[in-house]
Amino acid sequence: MWLMENGGPVIRYRTATELMTPDKTPDIKRLQDDLLKSAQVKTWLKNFEPPFLLNQKLMRQVEFTRASTEIHSSKDTALENVLGKLTDFGLKKGMPELDSRVDLYLHWLKETSAEYQEHFFVIWMRHEVADFLARAGYIDESEVLKLIRTRLDMVYDFARRGDYNIYVDPKNFKKMPASFAGRPLINPELTRGQIRLPLSYDFIGWACLQNKGSKEVRAQANTVVDYILDEKYQEFPWGYGIMFDEESRSFRAMGWSVHIPGFSKAVSANLESMLRVFRLEQLAHFEAARRHPWIKSNLEHLEQFKTADGTYLFPRDYLPEKPAAYWVMGGKMALEDSPRNKKAIEIESTFRMAKIKKSFSFPQESMSTIRKHC
Repeated sequence: MWLMENGGPVIRYRTATELMTPDKTPDIKRLQDDLLKSAQVKTWLKNFEPPFLLNQKLMRQVEFTRASTEIHSSKDTALENVLGKLTDFGLKKGMPELDSRVDLYLHWLKETSAEYQEHFFVIWMRHEVADFLARAGYIDESEVLKLIRTRLDMVYDFARRGDYNIYVDPKNFKKMPASFAGRPLINPELTRGQIRLPLSYDFIGWACLQNKGSKEVRAQANTVVDYILDEKYQEFPWGYGIMFDEESRSFRAMGWSVHIPGFSKAVSANLESMLRVFRLEQLAHFEAARRHPWIKSNLEHLEQFKTADGTYLFPRDYLPEKPAAYWVMGGKMALEDSPRNKKAIEIESTFRMAKIKKSFSFPQESMSTIRKHC
């Protein structure tokens, strides 16, 4: 009962609903009330405001690009960070505080289903919104499910070929900005209209298909996981490189590759610490990742932070909470209210390790040890 006795509202609620056996589950209604009254949940719900984007039916591309930063950016008010944090806190479909805010985005997805399909940013934003709505429990909404399945079909079609020759000679593109000199140029065939390479965001939505999708759908996702866990993929530069946007006839830095800390040399020391726990949690949903040697080595790495009392105390930079950061990059990992002192890090580390072990279906003796600390 250590997590229940020492954790704050988020840890207590998630421990009760995700780690404890049904016969030991406490008063969930009371724990949910405490969760929704907590300061951090209130703060992030306040950040969940409908952006300019949702108030526009028709707009020029430049306006959409400006509005889209309210979905995709490192700001605390960006949808990706808001829903990333709120779902980390345990909020999900069925809670009125979340449903009332999500309804606007569900309506927007339906309204834009036939509009702007040639606009790169609109397509990307729609998929990103769908990924985070799925994580929040709205996977059964028709437009959400359609977007996630469509994206999986496309990326699977590329990944199944095992093609790691994704670059072209930039000398054939004379107008590439000098600031991009020396960086690899992605084959425009892979970024025309939509990005066919797997992105970190994809695995948010695809994780939600692992318990709901068919055997075929799960196999498709695992094929993509196999693709990214190949050494040839991990040798790609961080963020893939430069892409050519044919619509605007301009070059852009890409980003959002799925590099693995402790496996890929493309991951800097700072990012390796920040992604260590996040990436393990992110990929734990997929069988292909669970059987990969990288998993075992990372779990062994985290085991060295087990305390004499059986709890865990990760280095602080494994669980960062940064003001201008992306949730999808592991930059917003806090689960406890301030202050994030040593005790808070121990509580969060112990909870996250318990969740990771449960995801990997550890033997019963390991799970019994975990439950001692629930």
